[in-house]
Amino acid sequence: MHSEEVRIRESCGSGAVIKVEVFDEQGAAHTVWAGNDPTTDLNYLILKTPKTACKTARVKSTLATKVVSGWNETDAVQLVGSDQ
Repeated sequence: MHSEEVRIRESCGSGAVIKVEVFDEQGAAHTVWAGNDPTTDLNYLILKTPKTACKTARVKSTLATKVVSGWNETDAVQLVGSDQ
């Protein structure tokens, strides 16, 4: 699929996501978002991104675990896009 959105369900220690990458069919990483995560409490971080030129089926989120005290937990990550 060509990625257009990533949804991350944060359940504890929200606000620690600092980067989101998708991987192309050859396994190369492409950063689709980097910045300060505004999420608080039990909530979703929803990142609408420009449609990727490459197809992807894998996403990686990077957490700054020392920025937000306590446990940093995500329950789910959803990659949203289309086949064309």
